Amino acid sequence: MKTSKQISFVIATCIGFWSLLAHAEMYKCLNKAGKTIYQANKCPVDAKVSVVKEADKIKRAEPAPAKPKTLDSVIADGKQAAADIDKKIKTTNEEYDVKIALLKKQKVSTFKLETEKSLALKDLYTEKTKAYKSNLAAVKAEEKKINLQTTAIEKKISDIKAKTAKKTAETESAE
Repeated sequence: MKTSKQISFVIATCIGFWSLLAHAEMYKCLNKAGKTIYQANKCPVDAKVSVVKEADKIKRAEPAPAKPKTLDSVIADGKQAAADIDKKIKTTNEEYDVKIALLKKQKVSTFKLETEKSLALKDLYTEKTKAYKSNLAAVKAEEKKINLQTTAIEKKISDIKAKTAKKTAETESAE
């Protein structure tokens, strides 16, 4: 019974506290003496009132937008991820090899442990493949962007050549 009352008290306290926070406002009151007072409650009737803050209207500081990564940084991140995974692969191999060697000394079946090792290594190689695929996707996206830029430049060059040929023809016919 005592626990039930304690739980009820905690719940009531939390609800009360939450309701205070949900409608939190800060009032700036100017009393008769001309003194400015900041308070959570509304100002007395004879004081000037202005609301300083409302909880719902407070603008939260937003993190600065992330700068787009360059192709070089994406590739470097991918290489680092692959190197980290290679270390994990080496460590996993070594740990399982020690465990398997101990079981072989004790003439105990190592099948279960070797299966575990294979599954762990499979997961690591899958992770490494994802890192390489991420790099490949970034490189392909950059290649596509460069190809579009190249096409646009080639079109501009073609337009300039056409205009130059037209001007040359006009100049020659005027002479």
